[in-house]
Amino acid sequence: MKENNNENFNNIDNNELIKNFNQAKKDLKWAENNYQFAQSVEAIDYYIYQIKASQAKFDNILKQIKQLGKVDVVQEN
Repeated sequence: MKENNNENFNNIDNNELIKNFNQAKKDLKWAENNYQFAQSVEAIDYYIYQIKASQAKFDNILKQIKQLGKVDVVQEN
């Protein structure tokens, strides 16, 4: 299964990787900003969930970038 994942990583071009990285970064920042202003228990719970999900997505994309040796893609931004 890991070999299949590596094949998927190789199919992602630099532009797509940059786009995914930037979107994940925006999503995480959005969730963190909205958490700061949440006033109800439900909203706080929702934003905590969003932060965890966004962080997991961001970490996964960063892991892909590192595995492909394309750290320069991240350093551009």
